[in-house]
Amino acid sequence: MITKKKKKKKIPLYNILEENRGRISAEDLFNQANFDQDSVEEFYSELRDEIRKQRIKEVRPNNKDVFLELV
Repeated sequence: MITKKKKKKKIPLYNILEENRGRISAEDLFNQANFDQDSVEEFYSELRDEIRKQRIKEVRPNNKDVFLELV
């Protein structure tokens, strides 16, 4: 018998940022919001919407690191 792995309910990106005091890496945000390899496009779609609404912004303190912050 093959069982499908139950997917965890996704948590809104804004809520995850609130829980993390307003700043988190993109990778950590992806994981904490319960996205997986099958939902990468969904993650970036939600992130683009939040950036467009000016609720989340991308911060690049150097050429290596990328953080997402609440506006």
